[in-house]
Amino acid sequence: TFLVACSLALGIVPVQSFEVNATEQVQKEAKEIYLSDMDWASQSCGASSDFPNGTTKDTSINGSQMRLNINGQEVSFEKGLGAHAPSEIVYDIEGMGCTKFEAYAGVDLQCLRDYNNAREGIIENFIVEIDGAKLAESGEMNPSMDAYHFDMTVPADSSEITLKAVTGENDWSDWIIWGDAKIVAQNGSNQPVAGPTIEPISGNNI
Repeated sequence: TFLVACSLALGIVPVQSFEVNATEQVQKEAKEIYLSDMDWASQSCGASSDFPNGTTKDTSINGSQMRLNINGQEVSFEKGLGAHAPSEIVYDIEGMGCTKFEAYAGVDLQCLRDYNNAREGIIENFIVEIDGAKLAESGEMNPSMDAYHFDMTVPADSSEITLKAVTGENDWSDWIIWGDAKIVAQNGSNQPVAGPTIEPISGNNI
């Protein structure tokens, strides 16, 4: 609380007390937030009889470590999402000031043998949608390929991000990974950032 005094020419000084809530910040530093550290708004996952719990956080769909090819080398991920296509994962980002999305999307390397032996594990497309509009897609993927690197700007005031994996002719061994899936956000929660409030305290006028 502080006092604001206005002096008048006659020397009469009416004083009014104001209260300032200084705990609220006008602006927060942008920071990276892993999607696996957030709660999704909804998720759907293929092969529900084999994987009744659906999409996984920070593991492959079967609970093992996530592995993809990047630049021809096997890379393991500590953070990310695992699922079985067809898959759709939706996150509410309204009010977070989200500016960027990044992830490595691909077919789990555990499916490589099935692909080599029977051409299983083929994904028709990985898709990222913002508020229902497609912003980026990978094209057809299989476990022998390098992961597709999504690195995209999120339009201002976006409210929803959706990650999709579309199956090919069948969904056999369609284990998919969104490695290191994360957003850059100004506000780490879905609550809008407010500025400081200044309100007069009643009864303190002199």
